[in-house]
Formats: sequence, structure tokens, C-alpha cells
Amino acid sequence: MKEVYWTEVSIHQSSVYVGDSHDMHDFIGAYWSYEDMMDSPNVIGFNGLYGDAAIKAFDEHVRLTAAEWLTRHPEPPRIQT
Repeated sequence: MKEVYWTEVSIHQSSVYVGDSHDMHDFIGAYWSYEDMMDSPNVIGFNGLYGDAAIKAFDEHVRLTAAEWLTRHPEPPRIQT
């Protein structure tokens, strides 16, 4: 978050979701989802799973999301100055 979001993504206006200016909204949402699952593992889950099982399943979901993102964005973004 510190290296990508605060230095680049946060300075651009979003259309609907935070980070959508760079198509990174899924990653920002995942960051906060991990926080929620860690803070309340018996309350916040993923696909009907809770605790360590939810985190493991969510890990796979994030890996698939990252692979799809890399397919859509094979080149590094140009940083606007």
C-alpha cells in the first residue's frame, strides 16, 4: 500500500471505487478484506469459510485476481509527474 497506493494511485480521482483510476480497486479491497478477516476471524469470512480456511481461500482468489490483472496490464504503468 505504501509503495503503490499512497505514492501514485491516491493522487488520481476514482470513478466509482478507490483505485479504479489504475484498475487496482480489487487489490485495495483485498487489502482491507485481509485486515477485516484478521481482526474478526469468526465474523468476517470468505465463501462461507472463516479463520485460517477463509484466509487460505482468499489468498487463492487474490492470486487469480493478480494473474488476471497482469494479463490486462502486461506493461508497467507510466507514472505521471
